[in-house]
Amino acid sequence: MPSSPLYPYTLLRSKRKTLALQITREGEIVVRSPLKLPEEEIRRFVAEKGDCFVLCFEGEEKYFKNYVTYGRADDPSSQANRLFDALRELDEKGAKTVYARDPGTSGVDLAVYNRLIRAAAFKTVDAK
Repeated sequence: MPSSPLYPYTLLRSKRKTLALQITREGEIVVRSPLKLPEEEIRRFVAEKGDCFVLCFEGEEKYFKNYVTYGRADDPSSQANRLFDALRELDEKGAKTVYARDPGTSGVDLAVYNRLIRAAAFKTVDAK
């Protein structure tokens, strides 16, 4: 299991054609790589992605190194109330890449979701 000194990770090689990084709910980094991709390229990829921030719900902080919370998962009103402060906090911390927990797409959730995608300039990824 190779890793970098700053970001230990589990490496899974397969016949895939792309390099992907997954952060599990437990905060572990899993790198999925093509079979013959050089180790140095994998380490460089992990180092580049390792400085990202996560915009998560209260109680999920323990899973992430760099995070900002924006309300409770079960309370869309708390998310709406906290969102702008959380976005300002990310700016103050110098966050360049931010992954946000999806609030949902109905009721107040939809308003929070709409603001998040606008803050992201409509650049989204679907991480399952």
